[in-house]
Amino acid sequence: MITFLNTEKLLNVIPDTIYNAQKELIIVVPFINLSNTTMDALRAADKKGVETTIICRFSEVKPKDRNILENLQNLNVFSHPNVHSKCYYNEESIVITSLNLTSYSERNNREMGVMVSRYDNWGDDYDDLFENEEFTDFADDLRMELQQLLNGSEYIIKSKRAGQLGYRCSLLNTNRDNMEQMCNELNRRLSPKRFSIEELEYANYIVCENYFDKITLRIKDFYQRIEFEPTRGEISSWHNKFKPLHQEGLSVPFKGSDYEFKIYLNSGAKLNIVGYYDDLEFWDRLDLWNAVLKQISTFFTKELLKI
Repeated sequence: MITFLNTEKLLNVIPDTIYNAQKELIIVVPFINLSNTTMDALRAADKKGVETTIICRFSEVKPKDRNILENLQNLNVFSHPNVHSKCYYNEESIVITSLNLTSYSERNNREMGVMVSRYDNWGDDYDDLFENEEFTDFADDLRMELQQLLNGSEYIIKSKRAGQLGYRCSLLNTNRDNMEQMCNELNRRLSPKRFSIEELEYANYIVCENYFDKITLRIKDFYQRIEFEPTRGEISSWHNKFKPLHQEGLSVPFKGSDYEFKIYLNSGAKLNIVGYYDDLEFWDRLDLWNAVLKQISTFFTKELLKI
């Protein structure tokens, strides 16, 4: 979803973007002169352990602001001599704007910008929701540009974590990077089953062909949906067998909680398992999907397939 922001809205949205970051935050601005609101937001993010990256022209940052930045434990600062773009990027949204991170700009300038959210409004058309290649292309172009900015920057301030483990930021991972990571981990955990990246004209998916006999498993969106698809020749009988499951609920116990999923049989006789669980880490998501696969396997018994 794209939202236009005037000056008044920017003065609320930018601090909110900093406050609402859960684990990582990237800020790109040429100039920094921190207002009280921005200082409070950065300190709040730092207090809850958000790993923050700022790319700026550090030589032009005043001593009082340098002192504030240097006292944040989870902050990485990079200096780029030619940076002039301005953006604020967390896990859920990015704000691209004309507004610098300066109190003067906040008080005196007429600014504008846009906020692009990770997901559009939820609707009934799941293909539109999960196969949004326009958002994927936008996000990957953004990540590659940010990485190039980092490549040409001088590392000025290292966070505590970066000093110990080296700089890492998952917000910079492209869709392809994440898919390769998932494939490697799925292959390790579900060996001897073999997952690979399926490259299509409009999207890339993770696929395990013949996951069940004559049935292919396709991960359409690791964070939301997996899909089972029969091999050609099985589609008509498959549709009749699994039609009663359409819109059935599936409750999967995991780490003391019950996670709810929904089963959909869509056109083309593809069985989709859909669930929402934003609270889980990457590795827990893998374990949860493994639990889902074990439970869904009961629908693929020989007895059912003979019906």
